[in-house]
Amino acid sequence: MQQRGSKYDQKIKDEALALVASGVSITNAACRMRIPKSTLADWVHTQNESDEDGVAAAIEKFIFNKEE
Repeated sequence: MQQRGSKYDQKIKDEALALVASGVSITNAACRMRIPKSTLADWVHTQNESDEDGVAAAIEKFIFNKEE
């Protein structure tokens, strides 16, 4: 089965994950970013499975990319 392309670019995903990592609830972060709560929850779950530091790594990536 071919994987569909993402509706959201990496910058949006990183920003949403950074919000959650900073303590904002998934519901609130999804509302702020105008993305479905279930989508953000999936991203958080995937991030937590693939990275020992979980979504905390998203904050570093988001901050680093903003400074470029």
